[in-house]
Amino acid sequence: DEVALDDRWYAGVGEVRFAVQEEGGLIPLYDTYTLALTRLLGLLETPDAEREPLLAKLFDYTDPDDLYRLNGAEAAQYRDHDRPPPPNRNLLSPWELRAVLDWDRLAGWREYRLPRLTTTVHGGLPNLNTAPALVLQTLSGIDSETAQRLVAGRPYLSFLQANLAAGRELPGDVMGFRLLPSQHLRLSLFHPAVRAVREIHVQFTPFGELDPWLIDYVVDIPWERTP
Repeated sequence: DEVALDDRWYAGVGEVRFAVQEEGGLIPLYDTYTLALTRLLGLLETPDAEREPLLAKLFDYTDPDDLYRLNGAEAAQYRDHDRPPPPNRNLLSPWELRAVLDWDRLAGWREYRLPRLTTTVHGGLPNLNTAPALVLQTLSGIDSETAQRLVAGRPYLSFLQANLAAGRELPGDVMGFRLLPSQHLRLSLFHPAVRAVREIHVQFTPFGELDPWLIDYVVDIPWERTP
């Protein structure tokens, strides 16, 4: 209970600040999460008419074939825009969304909301103990007020506790939600002298033969305001 895994910032050593986000609380960038991604794009100020074409381009970028989805884009469209063709594999990180046709111009990049609300890690419904408020709002029947109540009432040891904090019964299958963290975490580090955030994406491997964790990747992003 000493450190929450929902991306809230803490004071670290010296002037360093840090935050930990369990990636099971984020939205996976896969076509099995189309509805949640559509709702997230809406919450990030993407016009309704643009959401379906954006997702078609994303899934054309990541699927293993060169067949076009309706409103999608394959190698020919990328050549027309002088851009590298789709690699036809899963994204290596949410930051790779900038390489997907039309995704680099979205309002969701403001304050890096889009890449910090999504993940390349597979999962089920967002973890009620770690999902950001905007991610909770992608679930059917959860508005901004309910999401804020859920965030304020953490942590939850049972689905019943989450219902009581929300003030009503949450929609969906109780077995579809998770309350325990996964083995994937994002550690964010900030120092005011650097004016950047370093994201360290960690996978815990407690049964591995070598280290008890692996660093999947590290990315540095400009960050002007102090968290």
